[in-house]
Amino acid sequence: MKYVGEGYWLRQLETLSRERRQTLLERSAKELAEFFSVYEGKLLGTAAWRRMTGKSESQHEPYTFIPTDEEINDKRLRMQYCCASDKYTRGSKMEAFLGGWKSGAATVKSVFRKCEYDWRIVCDYLQRWRGLKEADLTTLRKGNAYLARLQGSPSGLVTWQMDFTASGLVIDTVTIVTESITTENGQVDWKLEGGEDIVQDLALNSDQVSITTSSLSGCKSLKLTASLSGGNGNAAWQHAQLFSQPIDSEDDCSLDVTVTLKDSVS
Repeated sequence: MKYVGEGYWLRQLETLSRERRQTLLERSAKELAEFFSVYEGKLLGTAAWRRMTGKSESQHEPYTFIPTDEEINDKRLRMQYCCASDKYTRGSKMEAFLGGWKSGAATVKSVFRKCEYDWRIVCDYLQRWRGLKEADLTTLRKGNAYLARLQGSPSGLVTWQMDFTASGLVIDTVTIVTESITTENGQVDWKLEGGEDIVQDLALNSDQVSITTSSLSGCKSLKLTASLSGGNGNAAWQHAQLFSQPIDSEDDCSLDVTVTLKDSVS
């Protein structure tokens, strides 16, 4: 088989109209992106592959948010998470204090962070090795970061927990602002719990991204749970996405939880 060099490929592209050239570039990029996605899937390992080989998910160290002295004085704890930067921030200045989405979670089950670097890798390849110009690749530079359940897992779950017991304060109100995307019949279900007796299902979805509730008023702790399920076919895991946002939007948060506190009534 005769090898066709890069120069020949570029010369052939130059003979095509801009529209046709863009179509071929996008097709090539998608094929390469699919290749990288398959490689990532094999590297990560599906649930079936882990069961077959006897490999389990990595151990998770549970984390619980405890109010600082500043937050106790302000009677307010605010926590944010940005999926693009994969960092948590908190405090009056919203400074980064935890790196990695798992580091701030109390419970993690069959969930991972998907970062669509595929397009960036493809664009770098086309620009470096195919000699294409920046202008030709502008429309291909895209991609999101989000949390999803592991491929092959019927469901996934993430929980965040806060405990105010030692502060002498109790919860007054809870405000949650977040982003989720569902397609096909994918589902993202939210639940808020206070103590052992109070459970509230939250109507958070693509149409309603924020909610304020006083249902946990008087409670000394809270647990916020997001459950991922549903979807169709081999890509079912992608049909329920949590915190989806553009990779380059590192100044925007995709989860914002604010808890106002009050004195405990004996």
